[in-house]
Amino acid sequence: MERSRPSSSASFLTAVELELELVTPITSSDELQKTVDGLQELNGVVRVASDGGHISVRYDSGLVLPGRIRDRLNELGHPARAGTEIQNPGDTAD
Repeated sequence: MERSRPSSSASFLTAVELELELVTPITSSDELQKTVDGLQELNGVVRVASDGGHISVRYDSGLVLPGRIRDRLNELGHPARAGTEIQNPGDTAD
């Protein structure tokens, strides 16, 4: 499942990709849709894709940081496994 939108930030130069593995895979298509939509609501998130076990997030690091994305997953009831983020070189870890 994938959802995307254009960035609204004038300073958005390079998208940062964050790949996370979920602690527990999401098996319900309704719950997966709710989770993808919930991440997409964050200001600065421009694309979210998930197969239910992993989530890929493209975001503007000037507007949102990986820690906030992880917090949002926790709020949605689907925490990411610790230490599973794969970030672009030069991006600082949370």
